Amino acid sequence: MAAEGKSKVPELLVRGISLISMREYVKTMLAGEELEEFFSHFPESEEEAISNAKKGEWYPFEIQQHIRENVAKWFNPGNPRKAIMDMVAFTADFEISAFLKGIIGILPVHMVLQQSAKVFGKFYQPGKMVAIREGEYKALFELTDFLADSLFCPVIDAWLISAGKNMGFEPNVVETACIHNGDDLCRWEVTWDEE
Repeated sequence: MAAEGKSKVPELLVRGISLISMREYVKTMLAGEELEEFFSHFPESEEEAISNAKKGEWYPFEIQQHIRENVAKWFNPGNPRKAIMDMVAFTADFEISAFLKGIIGILPVHMVLQQSAKVFGKFYQPGKMVAIREGEYKALFELTDFLADSLFCPVIDAWLISAGKNMGFEPNVVETACIHNGDDLCRWEVTWDEE
């Protein structure tokens, strides 16, 4: 009976750009034999997908999950969340700056953040992220229908922080609900000071 329920859960997917940016992060941290050793811990099919990922193609989400798990083990096993935050600070800066460049300075912050929430669907499937304005200097981001592992949550934390920094402010990001704590969605509260 459990197998029947599991077969109804849609497969989680990630765009190749995410695998590419995470691969590049690892390459900035490791070289030579250490780099080879890092990637030797992946199944051959995943190692090939990581090496040859195409930006716009979809890949099984578990490949990104395995990258994150290995990054946590290699770079900060005592604080896996911090290891993921450090990596995504690197990867998100590249991805977000490309997305936000055209609208920074033209639209108000809350509108840019709302557009940033829509970007989620360009990177991940199925899942849905929405931004809810909660006042002049506060927004909530809610993620539903995306049953990711617990090391995915700091990906969103770091992504939201990078989005704010790319817009010229230092956001405070707090995860206020999480499916891994029994909640029915994941929610982040983002606050910032007056521009």
